Amino acid sequence: MMLYINDMPVGCLSSFSRSEQISFIGTCKTTQSGAQSQLGRLYTYSIPFDGVMTTDNSIMSWTGLKSLERVKIDWEITGDGIEGEQGQGFIENLEIVGQVQDFIKFSGNITGYD
Repeated sequence: MMLYINDMPVGCLSSFSRSEQISFIGTCKTTQSGAQSQLGRLYTYSIPFDGVMTTDNSIMSWTGLKSLERVKIDWEITGDGIEGEQGQGFIENLEIVGQVQDFIKFSGNITGYD
């Protein structure tokens, strides 16, 4: 699978996933069986990702992600039968980690709201 941000592939990914959350609010109305009914209130999703930094300008890496930290981005996931899953969100929790004589690794999270 591939993750694209603003039509550019995020390069050297080691992992990414997607999770969804829906929060509910209770209503004053109850069902015939006495259960309280609820309404969906807020839908959010999270796409955490990890990768290895690269200097190839044709793919998104640490420098490109850093410049998008405070702006709304377009994302898309393709591959393995998930063609066309896309949305908008914000990059949060962007981190970079490196050790002496090792690859520099980055991680982040795309958070979206619908």
